[in-house]
Amino acid sequence: MSYAVTAGLVWREWDGEAAVYDCRRARTHLLDLGTSEVLGALAHARTPLSLEQLASLLFREEDSTSDLPVALTESERAGLKALVTMLVELALVEEHAS
Repeated sequence: MSYAVTAGLVWREWDGEAAVYDCRRARTHLLDLGTSEVLGALAHARTPLSLEQLASLLFREEDSTSDLPVALTESERAGLKALVTMLVELALVEEHAS
């Protein structure tokens, strides 16, 4: 499974939070900084991302030139999956067959 941001979202970040407006559903969501970083990583991707690709974008050291995937613990992977699932349920992220 891979994931991409739903079309029609507008968001602004300030003071560790983000407000996301879904133009298609006329809904506003308040997100914490971590959730908005996940949404932002998906928004900047040119194609839908798998959880592994998303983790590599989010958790790779800034000065790293390695293309190796980031190794997440089971707990970290479950947390990232739960967060992405929540974004899917809110219709801010869409699932794509890999």
